Amino acid sequence: MSRWCFGLHRRVAVMLGLPISLVQFGWVQPAVADVIVPVIEITEETQPVESTTPSPVSLNDPTFLDWCQKRDRISADARLTVNVMMQQVSAKDCATASQRLREIKQLNLTGNRLTEIAPLRSLAHLEVLNLNDNQIRDLSPLRGWKKLTALYLYGNQLQDLTPLTTAKNLQRLYLYRNQVRNLAPLAPLKKLTHLNLYGNQVADLTPLQSLTALTNLSLERNQVKDLTPLASLKQLKNLYLTSNQIQDVSPLANLKQLSDLFLGDNQIQDVSSLNQLQNLLFLTLSDNQIRDVQPLSALTKLPALYLRNNQISDISALAALQNLQALEVEKNPLKNQTCPVKPTKICRF
Repeated sequence: MSRWCFGLHRRVAVMLGLPISLVQFGWVQPAVADVIVPVIEITEETQPVESTTPSPVSLNDPTFLDWCQKRDRISADARLTVNVMMQQVSAKDCATASQRLREIKQLNLTGNRLTEIAPLRSLAHLEVLNLNDNQIRDLSPLRGWKKLTALYLYGNQLQDLTPLTTAKNLQRLYLYRNQVRNLAPLAPLKKLTHLNLYGNQVADLTPLQSLTALTNLSLERNQVKDLTPLASLKQLKNLYLTSNQIQDVSPLANLKQLSDLFLGDNQIQDVSSLNQLQNLLFLTLSDNQIRDVQPLSALTKLPALYLRNNQISDISALAALQNLQALEVEKNPLKNQTCPVKPTKICRF
C-alpha cells in the first residue's frame, strides 16, 4: 500500500470505530465490509402473531412485547422497527423475540430507514446499540439508559442530544453526519473516550472541556473557530479538525499525547505552537495559509507530514525530520524543489 494512502485509511478507521493501530501507516487496510451490516429484508415470516394484550398506546411504559403483540394499533414506522428487531434476533413470534431481546447486550439496527425507535424503550439493559444510517430524529426512547457503553448514530437527522445526558457509562459515541449544534448534553458523559462529530453544525466546543478521558475526537466539517476548550483534554491521541474555520492552534500546544493531528482546510498561518508535540506520527496542514515551516523542524519523530496548498517557499528547515516517510508539499510557491530528506522519493512536489 502506498504511503500516500496513510491519511485515508486512518480516517476511515476512526469513522468506523476501528483501532487506529490496525491501519497505522497503511500496513493493514481496514476491512470496511466486515463492519457494515447490510439492510435487513423484512419478510412475511417475521410478521408478529395476534394477541389480546392492551395496546401500547394505552400503557405508560410499554414493553417490546406490548408493541409487538399490538402491531395493528401502532404506526407504520413503529411497526417497521418491531419487525426489524424480530429479524435481528431471528424470531418469528413476539414471545420468542421478547425473550431473546431481554438476553442480548448488543443490538445492530443499521441501515433500515427507521424513524421511530420507541419500541426500543424497554431495552435499557443494552450495552452496545448501533442505529447507523437510519432517519432518526428523536432519541427520547433512550432517556434513562445507563448501561450503554457504545452508541452508533451515523447518518441520521439528529439535532437534540438531551436524552443522552444520563448515559454516563458511554465510552464511544459516533454522531457522524447529523445536524447537531449544541454539545451541552454531552458534558456529563465523563467516561467518553471516543467521540465522532464529523459533518455536523458544531461551533461551540465549551461543553467538551470537561471530557478529560477523551482519546479520539473527530470534529471535521463543522463550524469551529475557537479551540480553547480542547486545551484541557490532555489524553487526546487522535484529533481531527479538517474543514473548519480555525486560525489559532495555540490551545493544542500542551496536548503532548497527540499522535494524529488533522488540521487541513482551515485558515492557519502560524504553526509555532505545534513544535512541542513530540509524539506526532501524522500531521496534516494542507490547504491553509502557512508560510514558515521552521517550527515544524522540532518534530524529529514525525513520519508523515502533509503541507499541500499553502504559501510555503522554503522547506529546507525540514531537513531535521530524519524519520519522515511521507512529505507532501504540492501546490506551494517553492523556490527550490529539492527534497530536504532522504530518500528523496518520499517527497511529493
